[in-house]
Amino acid sequence: MLPVAQWAVDPIPCSETRAIVSRSPTAAVMVGSPEEYRWVDRALSDLYRQNIVRALVVLEEFTGRGSQAKRAEVVAKKLGGAFTKWQYRKELDKGIAFMEARRA
Repeated sequence: MLPVAQWAVDPIPCSETRAIVSRSPTAAVMVGSPEEYRWVDRALSDLYRQNIVRALVVLEEFTGRGSQAKRAEVVAKKLGGAFTKWQYRKELDKGIAFMEARRA
């Protein structure tokens, strides 16, 4: 083991103050996500059950990084096939329309 450089050390002593939280997928709901945001999870789950491609595109659009062409490549890797930027945009439009309809 090597010693840590002085510049990389926090000079203020502190202690862990976070409560231990479960790593389960429902942990966000259990700790009290606001109801106004839970609809997003439910709507995305419904979209995933109806159309996996569209759900992956919507999820990648709002959580991914890079241009739409790069995000289309990420979706293509997840699907294991070819997926163009134009297909990505078409599926995104339909996915956003679905999410907006669920919000209303």
